[in-house]
Amino acid sequence: MKDILTLLLVLAVFLVGSLPPPACAAGSEYELKAAFLYYFVKFVEWPATAFADSTTPLVLGVIGQDPFGGAFDALDGKTVKNRTLKIKRLAATETQCGCQVLFISPSESGRAAEIARALAAAPILTIGDNLQNIGQQGVMVNFLLVENKIRLEVNTRATSRAKITISAQVLQMAKVVGEGS
Repeated sequence: MKDILTLLLVLAVFLVGSLPPPACAAGSEYELKAAFLYYFVKFVEWPATAFADSTTPLVLGVIGQDPFGGAFDALDGKTVKNRTLKIKRLAATETQCGCQVLFISPSESGRAAEIARALAAAPILTIGDNLQNIGQQGVMVNFLLVENKIRLEVNTRATSRAKITISAQVLQMAKVVGEGS
């Protein structure tokens, strides 16, 4: 119950509250997205095959140029779902990510569909940033900045295919899309 209240509070801040006008600085946007991601993964369930054992850390990877900077470093070592959170930065050419969450950097947005296809059956939550047509691309989650507010799109067909479950409370606040959307 405490986790649900925490999520609702955080989502309310991010979805209802706006970033400082007239426009947010890139650093501020990605600091918010890093915090949002940290709380978001608390409401995701992975299949047992996503982890070697109960002590395996939850690895959050960023492929391509990292827009988060120090905001992601601050998450390294925190505990999420009784697992230590580890941050991993991946070169654009890496194909084996060894993570449970993969944030597709804006520098790789042109390859988002290719990355999502390569990981489609793997229990890796793929997250895009301001992508168009995530349903067609196969990306599972998309962060959008709309009118200085962070919005969320979730591709439920892609998450189901990977046996990843996102909390119903989160889905109620997101725009749910599927393949072809």
